[in-house]
Amino acid sequence: MAWDSEKPETSGYLISAQIRQNWVALEKTLGGMNLLADPTFLIWSAGDALAPDHWRLSGAGAGVSRAGLGLADATRRVGRFCARVAAGGAEEAVLRQHLLPPAAWDNFMEGLAVSVGCWVLCPSTNTARIAIDDGTGRSNSAFHPGGGVWRWLTVSRMVGPGATQLAVSGRLTPTGSAYFSGWTFLIGEVPPANFQPAPVGTGSVVQIAAGSLVAVSALNGMRWSPRRPTLVLETRLRCGGASAGLPIVVDVNKNGASMYLSRPQVNAGALTGAAIPDGTYASRCLGRGDALSIDVDQVGTFAPGADLTVVVDALQYARPLESFLGVADVN
Repeated sequence: MAWDSEKPETSGYLISAQIRQNWVALEKTLGGMNLLADPTFLIWSAGDALAPDHWRLSGAGAGVSRAGLGLADATRRVGRFCARVAAGGAEEAVLRQHLLPPAAWDNFMEGLAVSVGCWVLCPSTNTARIAIDDGTGRSNSAFHPGGGVWRWLTVSRMVGPGATQLAVSGRLTPTGSAYFSGWTFLIGEVPPANFQPAPVGTGSVVQIAAGSLVAVSALNGMRWSPRRPTLVLETRLRCGGASAGLPIVVDVNKNGASMYLSRPQVNAGALTGAAIPDGTYASRCLGRGDALSIDVDQVGTFAPGADLTVVVDALQYARPLESFLGVADVN
């Protein structure tokens, strides 16, 4: 039994049975959540011209770049950014996310239908499509019809016996290019009709400098590395005692390099301050192995200030299938 958007027919003897068939398919799909991490391509810790975090690019000569809000290429469909993928001319270009890689495969998925949808923009016919791969085979969507307009592509697959992985991908013929935006992956045989947001979590790294402040590198010797890819949202400062003469200036670093052109500060006589990272976009994105550190770069001259709390707010994508993943699988 599979979803068929053409049922029920406008007339015929089997209308009731066909309605029931579609209801059963809907029942198996409704209430699901988007299982992909970063389906709108927010986190690019390696820079704008390498694969975004949670995704991998393959294909000889293939390239990927961040496009969207505030960039020279402002193309986007869902969220602030999308991914532009270009093949290298020699072989198919593939931008892939493993929901369950081979090392984390669990056979509870066998016998389940899964479905994926994505907004795709492509100038050429028979060039761009999306796919689901379970290790025993791959199901492909129809090709984008071309014309340089956004189209919602979908595909479903029944995960069969012997499956070894679960992955989705955007795929291009060897000479193609296309944009991908707003992926949605559901357990169920009814393809998503549009983008559904994926679950995210926000949290904070908190450091406290008690007592009278002094300028210091790596506040309290702190170096923090995330388990999941992370986007820094804002730095918030609060003092127990105000500075005088000069403001208190704090810096937040990725691997020793600042995330800021204009560093967070607490003005003289004030107790609070905040700043959003304004350096390169990659500097505010942390991948596995990257380290975040906090410096106090300046204190007041007549009164240095006291009892400083630094709060770095950050966003990560929750991966609903993470309980099946090993440490090295959480990319």
